[in-house]
Amino acid sequence: MRVPYDVEAEVEVAQRLATATADVREVELRTGVCRGLSARAEEA
Repeated sequence: MRVPYDVEAEVEVAQRLATATADVREVELRTGVCRGLSARAEEA
């Protein structure tokens, strides 16, 4: 299930907080594919 949200606002927050995984989180937000889900999909 996808929930609508403001991707740009979420990316800005991640960048502002300067988290170590902000770049990875940005990809997740823009593509809708989470790190854990993509790893599991590759295993299947």
